[in-house]
Amino acid sequence: EIDDMMLKKYHRELDIQKALHEAIDNDGFEVYLQPIYCAETNTFTQAEALIRFPHPVLGMIYPNEFIPYAEKSGNIIKIGEQMLNKVCRLIKEYDLMNTTSIEHIEINLSAIETLQHSFPGKVKETMENYGIDPEYIIFEVTETAASNANNIVENALHTLGDYGINFALDDYGTGYANIDTVIRLPFSIIKLDKSMVRSYFKNPKNALIFRDTVK
Repeated sequence: EIDDMMLKKYHRELDIQKALHEAIDNDGFEVYLQPIYCAETNTFTQAEALIRFPHPVLGMIYPNEFIPYAEKSGNIIKIGEQMLNKVCRLIKEYDLMNTTSIEHIEINLSAIETLQHSFPGKVKETMENYGIDPEYIIFEVTETAASNANNIVENALHTLGDYGINFALDDYGTGYANIDTVIRLPFSIIKLDKSMVRSYFKNPKNALIFRDTVK
């Protein structure tokens, strides 16, 4: 039995899938930069590039809705390419490397992208076309993706790491990745999951685990 709520959800999914294909063909995605503040220097030293999908009829469609469809269909590869191009164009257009205190820009990376043998080469080509210093880019990998990384993914990360690109491990502490993952893959930044940070204030045991993890 299908109720109105299920039917509404089904139609919403179909609408998003259709809109997704149109956005890929018509360059319908936007990039927002979320600044990251450094308490040591009292300034903004990094920014995270966030993908946004405004639609004239459906309104703003956020990543938690359209990214799962994009990954299932393989369209995440095209979206990732467009995202990197947009970020590099933004850096070049506003000369962010020389006119701001921003030292790095983080870009979310899907595990599916790294499974493509051509991925490292395309990244290098894009950045060289725009004249972007590879050290200016940080690819952010979720803990789930990192813990499931196979040889292809690992080789891709190390190849880009040798090129100069940095990597950040996101959501660490949710239980998927272990210390071996942190050591095996070329992460220069470990981002602790907010649940782990909040646990610090709940009881002394959680606080001890948190402090030891940071150390």
